[in-house]
Amino acid sequence: MAGAMLKAEDRGHLLRMMRRQTNRVVLAVLREAGKPLPIRAIAVRALASKGINLPSPMLRRAIRKRLRMAIIALDKRGVTVNRLSLPERD
Repeated sequence: MAGAMLKAEDRGHLLRMMRRQTNRVVLAVLREAGKPLPIRAIAVRALASKGINLPSPMLRRAIRKRLRMAIIALDKRGVTVNRLSLPERD
């Protein structure tokens, strides 16, 4: 489990950010960007929005994993669109 390997202060940041706000944070970051973003960019912006400007590599990895799961769930619910699954435009 990624949370068990994080430093105590990182675990606290992660828990505060992830409890019931992941979907809101993801959608806010994507709306602000106005375009599709890779998970790494969403993670950096999400952490910055929570005041974490220099996260440890373990925290970044844990956040990316959680954000990836949130985006997949939003995609399944039809809230977001996976651009890779859309047909090509002429």
